[in-house]
Amino acid sequence: MGHDSTGTEKGFIYRDGIYTELLPPGWNNMVSNYIGINNSGVVVGSGVDSTGTLKGFIYSDGVYTELLPPGWSRVVAEKINENGVVLGNGSRQ
Repeated sequence: MGHDSTGTEKGFIYRDGIYTELLPPGWNNMVSNYIGINNSGVVVGSGVDSTGTLKGFIYSDGVYTELLPPGWSRVVAEKINENGVVLGNGSRQ
């Protein structure tokens, strides 16, 4: 994790000499404690979106999928296994 010139904390993937920044579009910051990757290169993580909501995400082949079940107020995605099952925690509103 690192901060860019605006103070935004982002994650990254480094593969074959190439850095890919990790921060879903419109989000303000990543949460550095919670990020995982499986052998297929699918990444899970958590961060804060533009409304201040803590959400999880899945990143695969350049596509982000946000994780926040209906009725929940916050989610932390922690790990992903080889079958693509995500482990996390959170709270309901």
